[in-house]
Amino acid sequence: MARKSTISSHSPVSETGIIRKDSRGRVRVGLVFPNTYAVAMANLGFQAVYALFNTREDVVCERFLLPATPGNIQSMESGWSLDHCDIVAFSLSFENDYPNIPAILHQSGIPFLRKERKEHHPLIIAGGVATFLNPEPLADFFDLFLIGEAEILTDTFFNLFTSLRHLSRKESLLSMAKAMEGIYTPEFYTSLRNENGGICGYKTEAGLPEKIKRVFDPNAKNQATCSVITSPDSAFADTFLIEVSRGCPHGCRFCSAGFVYRPPRFRNMDVLERAMAEGKARNMKIGLMGTAVSDLKEIDRICSAAKDGNLVLSFSSLRADALTPALLDALVAGGVKTATIAPEAGSPRMRQVINKGLDTPTILGAAEKLVSAGIPNIRLYFMVGLPEEGPEDITALKDLVLEIKAVFLEASRKKGYMGSITVGVSPFVPKPFTPFQWAAMESENHLKKILKSLRKSFAPVPNVRFHDENPKNSILQAILARGDRDTSRLIIALWKEKGHLARACRSIDFDPGPCLEARSLGDYLPWEIIDNGIRRSFLEKEYIRAKKALPTPPCPMKNCEDCGICREKGPFPLS
Repeated sequence: MARKSTISSHSPVSETGIIRKDSRGRVRVGLVFPNTYAVAMANLGFQAVYALFNTREDVVCERFLLPATPGNIQSMESGWSLDHCDIVAFSLSFENDYPNIPAILHQSGIPFLRKERKEHHPLIIAGGVATFLNPEPLADFFDLFLIGEAEILTDTFFNLFTSLRHLSRKESLLSMAKAMEGIYTPEFYTSLRNENGGICGYKTEAGLPEKIKRVFDPNAKNQATCSVITSPDSAFADTFLIEVSRGCPHGCRFCSAGFVYRPPRFRNMDVLERAMAEGKARNMKIGLMGTAVSDLKEIDRICSAAKDGNLVLSFSSLRADALTPALLDALVAGGVKTATIAPEAGSPRMRQVINKGLDTPTILGAAEKLVSAGIPNIRLYFMVGLPEEGPEDITALKDLVLEIKAVFLEASRKKGYMGSITVGVSPFVPKPFTPFQWAAMESENHLKKILKSLRKSFAPVPNVRFHDENPKNSILQAILARGDRDTSRLIIALWKEKGHLARACRSIDFDPGPCLEARSLGDYLPWEIIDNGIRRSFLEKEYIRAKKALPTPPCPMKNCEDCGICREKGPFPLS
């Protein structure tokens, strides 16, 4: 039953919506998010799985999070130990959390390497978007991965698990892998290497698929995904989160969500209205989440409904070309003081390279609209180290910021106040299942030079603040995102070396170069053990178009069989 609760000594937070169930006679699942409480409870995927698992009468699921200090890890609900669970399920969204996986298992008395676990140990599984991009760096830690969306996988998995408990661990895993789509059991897949040491394929156990087909939820538009537990200690302390969309139609070539979630799905209006009513009942503002929130056809209706219901809205993402009057009114009514515009790149040519689909007048117009509407501060987001980037593109980035500032100043003077512009710059990270999966990650030295130049350029500019991401973090993310099974050694070393990449590499003689270098279109890629449904030939063509700075239209969001551009067959009908 969900209730308001102040958690006991193993959980120092106050929560509303916590689920407590008697564990007697039920499968005990420890759901782990390998980061802090504030980050975990702001993650809708983690919350959705918590609710889904607990909807089953034969399952009790409790949460485990990264503790603030080393020590015993206990469940949030009842203080379980992780090693007393039947199943330990990790929810994985961010590659840089990977070193926390062996740390959590080790602190819980569970061998972190799959091959060292015995029959009495819990089954260690993982799911989440990071796993269906590339599970291979984690393959040595997990007994199985659930590849796809939990709404579809949950019931089939637990039905199989309970029916096969009389078998040995190995027999049970093999039976599940043969019986269920979307299960990846690394033990039965051996990576093959060519004469240069690179992955060239996988040898599979008889009866198993050569590739693991990622599973989609065909009914996502008709069911809500929203906050289950709310807490003042979450990163979104006063906000009830609602997922508006999965995927994005625009096809930015750096963004994995724009490809692995194709075709994008948007919730029906009645589903969103019911979810908003639940948020209102909790006296919270509403956070609309998704990579394409402003692409929702009914976004103006949502804004009007919120206004009529005295609800405060916030948005996880807004495109500069989608700032309608109703949306701007909602931002102002919600007390928004800072809005984000993401040009991603400074020059028009680079925005075509990455297929951003924004021209300079649109970006400048968005800045003017925001300030004129009453939002005093603007945050700009850019990436550097992009494929095909040259010095002239960095100069163009500086120039664009100054153009935006000029528009910003003029609009601010008319309003009678002066805010600030924050320029946020992050290094580009090439990700699996995007057209840039073959591109190189730029070197740390090169990225530092660019960031130093930008910092120096903006330092004397009044009302402009500069913030950058440490290239070390981005390089680590690239290694963990594009690695193969050997990368598990580095993950363990990173844990032992407290996240210091250079020391970790030296301690195990690990060369990160192959994870960072450009790949040939003819190379087999470690993550191609997963079938996300997108044609490889489509991604190749997009990479070639990027090199020529040629844009590609957005996904038309119609049935894939009628379109056929990026996949032969859709995972579900859109009509």
